[in-house]
Amino acid sequence: MATLSTVNNIATPIGSLIGGLLLLSFDVQSIIMTSAIIFIIISGYLLSQSHFTRFDTDDAKQFKASFES
Repeated sequence: MATLSTVNNIATPIGSLIGGLLLLSFDVQSIIMTSAIIFIIISGYLLSQSHFTRFDTDDAKQFKASFES
């Protein structure tokens, strides 16, 4: 969780800087639409990959067993 928090704290100001620079050249609607399209494409790609969507119940059982002991 600490790693995700660190990445988020680093990416937030960088995203703001990039967004501000894009706003100087493009209008808000086109930036939001482009971001949404990119998000949908990346989400579709990740959902099509089986190692992202597969949940192995054997791993969950092993975790539960090691957690209880």
